[in-house]
Amino acid sequence: MMRMIRSMSQTYLEGVVMKTLPVIILATPVVILIGSSNLAAHPYPERMGLPPSTISASPPGMDTNDDSLHIYDISHYDIHVDVDLVNQVIDGDVSIRCISTDSTLDEILLELKSLTVDTVRVDGMVSAFSYYSDSLFVPLPTALPVGDSVLVEVIYHGHPAHESWGGWWFQTQVCFTLGDGLNVYPPPYNHTWFPNWRHPADKATADLWFTVPNTKVAASNGELIEVIQNIPQQTVTYHWRQHEPISSYLYCVAISDYIIMPDPVLDWVENYVYPAYQSQAQISFSNVHIMMEGYEELFGPYPYQGKFGYAMTGIGDMEHAGLVSHIYYAVNGQHNYDWLLAHEMSHMWWGDWVTCGTWKDLWLNEGIATYCEALFSEHAYGEQAYRDYITNTTMSNYFNSGQLFPIYDPAQLWSATVYEKGGCVMHMLRHVMGDSLFFAAWNEFGARYQWDTATTEDFETVMEEIGGQDLSWFFNEWIYGPGYPRYNYSWVALPSGNQWGAHMWFDQVQTSGGPFAMPIDMAVISAADTVFRTVWVDNDPDTTWFLTGPNRPTSLIFDYHNWVLDYHTELPSAVPEGDLVPMAFALLPAYPNPFNSSTVIQFSIPVPCPVQLTVFNILGQKVATLMDGSIAAGSHQVQWDGKDNLGGEVASGVYLIGMETPGFRRVQKIVLLR
Repeated sequence: MMRMIRSMSQTYLEGVVMKTLPVIILATPVVILIGSSNLAAHPYPERMGLPPSTISASPPGMDTNDDSLHIYDISHYDIHVDVDLVNQVIDGDVSIRCISTDSTLDEILLELKSLTVDTVRVDGMVSAFSYYSDSLFVPLPTALPVGDSVLVEVIYHGHPAHESWGGWWFQTQVCFTLGDGLNVYPPPYNHTWFPNWRHPADKATADLWFTVPNTKVAASNGELIEVIQNIPQQTVTYHWRQHEPISSYLYCVAISDYIIMPDPVLDWVENYVYPAYQSQAQISFSNVHIMMEGYEELFGPYPYQGKFGYAMTGIGDMEHAGLVSHIYYAVNGQHNYDWLLAHEMSHMWWGDWVTCGTWKDLWLNEGIATYCEALFSEHAYGEQAYRDYITNTTMSNYFNSGQLFPIYDPAQLWSATVYEKGGCVMHMLRHVMGDSLFFAAWNEFGARYQWDTATTEDFETVMEEIGGQDLSWFFNEWIYGPGYPRYNYSWVALPSGNQWGAHMWFDQVQTSGGPFAMPIDMAVISAADTVFRTVWVDNDPDTTWFLTGPNRPTSLIFDYHNWVLDYHTELPSAVPEGDLVPMAFALLPAYPNPFNSSTVIQFSIPVPCPVQLTVFNILGQKVATLMDGSIAAGSHQVQWDGKDNLGGEVASGVYLIGMETPGFRRVQKIVLLR
C-alpha cells in the first residue's frame, strides 16, 4: 500500500521525497525470527512503573460524568492544535458538530480542563459562554429540534494538564497524550487538550491538524492525509483523519523526532521510534505482524482505515485507536514485552471498536485484552504456550494480588481483578461453551456492538443467545460475585462389574464467594492408560462417580488443563479401598452429553431406598420414567434412548433428568441432538 503525502501544492510519494519531510523511512525491511514468549509476572499495561491506583468504578463524592446532562451527540471534531515545545503551551481551535437528541436542547455542555478559553462561536457567530469547574456552557440562540445539528467552535490556549499518568505531557523537546487518567474519575482525560464530552458512548469521527517544529513528527489517529510545510514559520502541519467513530479518550498525539519504521510484512503497520532505539526496535517490533495476523483470524479484519502502529512515549501504554502509546524502555531489543504489544493491539477491537458501556464494565476492555495476550501465545507458539501463559501469568498474577472483590463495579478499576481475573473469565467461558460456540458468540458480540458501547449484560445476552444455553449461573458467580473456589477433594477407585470407576468427594472451603458450579476436567491414570473425564461440581459439599475403564486407577489429576481459576488440595480418602458402598447420595453427569442415540445416567445411594429417575422437558412435563422403585445401596446406572414412555422418539432439545429419594433431590440438564 502506497501512502500519499501532500506538501503545499505538490504531491509526493513516500520515500521519493523523504529528505524534504521531517521523517526518516527505513527502506530495507528487517525480518527477525520470532522470539520466545515471556511468562514472568508483569504489571498492568496502563500502570507501567506507577504505584497502585485505588480509584473504584463508583467512587463516592466524585464527578460521575452523568450522561443524563448530555442530550446531544457529537458526530465530528475538527481539531487544530499548534504546539510550542519550548514554552510548553498549546493553541487550540476545535469545531464540534453536535446533533440534538432532545427538543429541549438550548445549551451545549462541553468539558475542558485548566485552559483559557478565548472565543466561542455557534454556527460561525461569536457566542457568550460560561466556563468553570472544567465545564464549558455554550447557550444556543433557540432550542434545537431533535436531529438538527449545530457547529460549536472553541478557541483556547494554555499549558495542558496531566495527572500521574493521563493527560498531555511535555518532556524535553517532545510531548504526547495519554487518554485515560488512572487516579481520577471518570478516567477519560483528553479534555486536558481539546473540548469534548468524556462519556465513552459519545463516539465521533475527527480531522486532526497538529502544527509542530519542522524537525518533529506529529503522529495521531487514523490516516495521514497531508503534511504541510509552513516554510516561513519553520513549522510543519500534520493532518490526520479518523474515519470511524471512537470515544473521545481514544484520540491522541505523539510528537518527537521519530523515525518511522514500516513493518517488514504488513506495509500499513508503521512504528514511531526514537532515533537512539532504532536497532532495538527492529527486534522488539518484529512479531507485530504475527499478532495482527492472529487477531484478524480470530476477530476479522483490522477495523480502521489508515495505519496501525506504536509510538514510543515516556510514560506508559495506551490503546489510542490506530496508534498505541508504547513505553520507551519496552523497546529493548528483546521479546519480553510482546505480551504488552499484543494486549494493546487487541484493544483495537475490544475497547476501541467495541467499548465498555460504563466504567463498571471496564473488564470488557481490559479483561478481554488480557485474555488476548494468551491468545497471541496460542497463535504464535501453540496450545501448550497458551496454557502456560494462562497458568503462570494470568492466574498467577491474580492470585498474588490477594484481591477478592467482584469484577463488575470493581473496588479498584486498574486492578488484577479487572485485568487478570477478567482474562480468566474468558478462559473459563471458552471451556464452558466450547471453542466453536465461544468464538462464534464473541464475534457476534463484536458485530452487534461495533462502533458502539456494550455492557456486561449485553455481553452475557449474546453469549447465551449464540451458545444456546443459560449462562446466568456463570456470570453470577464469576462476574458479579467475589472470590474464587478453593476445593478440598478426595477420591477412591471402586470396581463396577468388569469396569473400574472413581468416586470423588468435594468440599469448597473459600471464605469469599460461592459455592461455585463448574465443569472440572479429571485425568485418571492407571498402569495401562490415562482416561479423561469432565465432571460438574455444583454443590458444597458434592460427590460424583464415573467409570474409567477396565484398568484400576492409581492416581488422579484435578483440573488437569487448568481451565478453572481455583486452588485445590487432595485429602486422604475416608473410604477403604474395598468398600463398595458410596458415602452420599449423588446424581452424576450423564455421558455422553450432548448425545444422539442414547446416554448413560449414573447415580449412587448410600442406603437401600426407593428411587425415582424421571426425564422432563423444559416445560416441566414428564417425558419418560427411567426408574421408580426400591434398590440396594451402591452405584447404579441407567440408559435413556431418547424415547418417551410410549416408545416414541422425542425431538432434539434440552431435557432435565430428575432424581428423587427420601431426603434427596437433584436435577441435571442433558441435550439431545438428532
